[in-house]
Amino acid sequence: MYHAPLTDYNYLMQCFTPELSKEDRALYDAILTSVDELCQAQLVESNFIGDQQGIQFNPEDHSIQLPKGYQALVDQMRELGLFALEHASVWGGLELPKTICQLCYEMLMSANSALFLGMSLTHSACMAIEKNASEELKNTYLPKMVSGQWMGSMCLTESHCGTDLGLIKTKAMSKGDHYLISGQKIWITFGEHDLAENIIHLVLAKLPDAPEGSRGISLFLVPKWLENGDRNTVYCAGVEHKMGTHVSPTCVMQFDEAQGYLIGEANHGLAHMFVMMNDARKTVANQGIALAEIAYQASHAFVKDRRQSRALDPNKHDHAHPADPILHHPDVRRQRLHAKSIIIGLRALLFYAHTLPQDDPLTNLLTPILKSFCTEIGCDVIDHCLQVMGGSGYVKDWHVEQYYRDARIAMIYEGTNGIQALDFVLRKIKHHSSEWQSFLDQCKKDSEAMAPWLKPALQKALNETQHHFEIILKDLDNNSEIAAAKAPIYLKLAGYTLVTLMWGKLTQNTDASEQYHTLGKYFLDHEACKIEALSIELNQDFSLITEFKSEDF
Repeated sequence: MYHAPLTDYNYLMQCFTPELSKEDRALYDAILTSVDELCQAQLVESNFIGDQQGIQFNPEDHSIQLPKGYQALVDQMRELGLFALEHASVWGGLELPKTICQLCYEMLMSANSALFLGMSLTHSACMAIEKNASEELKNTYLPKMVSGQWMGSMCLTESHCGTDLGLIKTKAMSKGDHYLISGQKIWITFGEHDLAENIIHLVLAKLPDAPEGSRGISLFLVPKWLENGDRNTVYCAGVEHKMGTHVSPTCVMQFDEAQGYLIGEANHGLAHMFVMMNDARKTVANQGIALAEIAYQASHAFVKDRRQSRALDPNKHDHAHPADPILHHPDVRRQRLHAKSIIIGLRALLFYAHTLPQDDPLTNLLTPILKSFCTEIGCDVIDHCLQVMGGSGYVKDWHVEQYYRDARIAMIYEGTNGIQALDFVLRKIKHHSSEWQSFLDQCKKDSEAMAPWLKPALQKALNETQHHFEIILKDLDNNSEIAAAKAPIYLKLAGYTLVTLMWGKLTQNTDASEQYHTLGKYFLDHEACKIEALSIELNQDFSLITEFKSEDF
């Protein structure tokens, strides 16, 4: 049911990383092919088993078991080096470019998104440790985490606060060379499981003399098992029963004076944790693409075989059968093109973002757009894939309903999409307006080299993005509530503009196939036209939102 779109992957490399040598291209092709083979042979089937069986939580010993065969599968993924792809060789990593890792991760998430969550959090935790922790902590924890022998988790949220982390109550008390961490965290993905020898929790907590709010947060490394072999006093107190990602344990984690180690500077924990969070947000963007891709493939197999009614065009009639494949019906074809043009465009946008240096200011500007836009539009694509299948999409036989359930969480975790919009407008644009302006200016220059059929529409989209950017800057000075109300709409306008830019880049290459030109034209005519509607909406009276009486809701 799944074959990685390797041809599309290779074309992305050709468009955005033309400097790659033949040797590197051959190496990356071999890696991508081997991951695809693993996905086809085992991961896709394990995904269905995991969705049906879920996890088993034992409240007596606080343990969690994943379905039979999952441990062996993760062992195989370790042996293939899939935990080590992007990390530095000094810790045992393979140091692959983030662009190639993106494609590998997309395949793994298409095949088994819920299982990959544990691997992805380990990747992101390694990045935070490598950038901020002491050499002693790095030497102790990174080699085994990079190999996948140990896995990681992110412990932020508490029952009384979600995004407003300044309200956390988890405490840290100094004791000798370590700290004692006490408190409870909720929504902890892979907080407990049986897939690794140790689980390394990155935990936000406050010291006794910490300043109020987010300025008083510190980051701690809290292992499940201590170096001396003792069990640390951190355990799973319960699990959530969820709409999707059934094989991914979502845990309530209890810390009872658990031994932990400070990462980086005291009271700078939120900044240190953002290394992990921002990487995870781009992975979640990829999840939206990955699940849209496999939903497209599953539904496409259906619409090619499902016969119902005659095609309206007599030339498309198959006289060997009493009815024609539903792929011939215009509404089905519209939804197919909707899905395919968006998937390719989103993948190109994320790939482009990964060609930028991690410390490039543009990377931070694009991250909330990627997380929000890719997950929302990706879920919409899955919705269309389910729709063209009718009742067959709604039942479990073709698994598309599972892809929708698994994808829906991506708009919620790692900061809801509404929070991403606020971050983009109230933080990124407000404090980095010159960088956003420079990027828009560069996009306008790039548009000059693009195909004549696309250039005018792209330039109009960029002008609308520029126009509303200038208005939002004024809103930020005059009425931040208005700016916040506009934020989700402006983010979506920017997302459609950037995907239009990507289609420009994809089709300006002389090697672009006829299919790519057709898909690009479809996106321009039927998807990018939404930019105009979003622009009209941004011109409306947003005080209707901010001033509506609370008691009248």
